[in-house]
Amino acid sequence: MYELTLEWHDKGKTIVQKVIVELSRKQPASMIFGRNPECNIILNPDDTTCSRLQAEIIFKSQEKSFYLRKHAKASRPAIVDSKIINDGEVLLCEGSLISLGKTEIKVTSISQSLQYMIICSNIKCLNPHPHHALDAKYLYQHCPWCGSFLTDAATYLPTLPEGFLIRPIDLKFGNYLQVNWGVSNQN
Repeated sequence: MYELTLEWHDKGKTIVQKVIVELSRKQPASMIFGRNPECNIILNPDDTTCSRLQAEIIFKSQEKSFYLRKHAKASRPAIVDSKIINDGEVLLCEGSLISLGKTEIKVTSISQSLQYMIICSNIKCLNPHPHHALDAKYLYQHCPWCGSFLTDAATYLPTLPEGFLIRPIDLKFGNYLQVNWGVSNQN
């Protein structure tokens, strides 16, 4: 799971917004900023220096990085670290300053949390996940898809580039078996 934390001020209030990307789940192609109430991140509707659809944050799973680009329907450019963005994309880093009209948004953190899943060993399981992976909360419970008991379920770490499979016995002895599954990137 990748997380981008943004912070800005609006009408005397500090606003903190997190953009979270889970590679094992289908994500929207982008997070849209603007004054339009249908945007993912809604800026001050009274600030006419900002377009209704101003900019987009996208996550490139191959590079595991967040980028900002001007929205195709924006009438004004986005500015990142004093660089005007009319075309293309700009890599966002911790400390990046995004200017959208009068609103200045600071990227306060970019992080990756190690979230793991467990794998149902029943090869006939109807779980639609490519590796039959489930949330770790199902450990020592029955699989909601096929009913198999998940006592000896292997652990899958989808956030690592090649994915890792850890069997319960491996945790006891510190052995980790790397599996070349790749990350489930569904866009």
